[in-house]
Amino acid sequence: MVKYNSDDEGMMTVEASVIVPLLWLVIAMLVFCSLFLLEMAATQSECMRISSELASTWKKGKEMEGAASDRLHRRISERVHMSTLKEYGVRADVEEVKVIAVIEFALPLNGIRKLLGVGEWGLHCSSTASVCRWEDILRGGGCNGDY
Repeated sequence: MVKYNSDDEGMMTVEASVIVPLLWLVIAMLVFCSLFLLEMAATQSECMRISSELASTWKKGKEMEGAASDRLHRRISERVHMSTLKEYGVRADVEEVKVIAVIEFALPLNGIRKLLGVGEWGLHCSSTASVCRWEDILRGGGCNGDY
């Protein structure tokens, strides 16, 4: 049987009331950070997917860029739930296609950034794909013109 001193009464309650909320806060932050990592991967994946799709169509023009930009917005909006899509765009040149998307992590509680003194947590994704020209493919050189 354990004997307690009269000075130790309530010590465990005080320690638990401090440690348990801090432990829950750390676990919650780890969950939110892992969800943000998942959304970062989804955003980068969609940027790479759109750039390779547009580069392989062999058509260039403002209507193709606009349609690809709309697809990018729709796909990222479907896959990203904890973040907000701040900026996105598609630019297609003769040689390459560049896709850009910027997401910002939204913390679950209002005003927590001011409380913690933290700025915006964001991610800038970009993907570049070289345009496949049909002349190069017919010559057997592949997409980059390597013979």
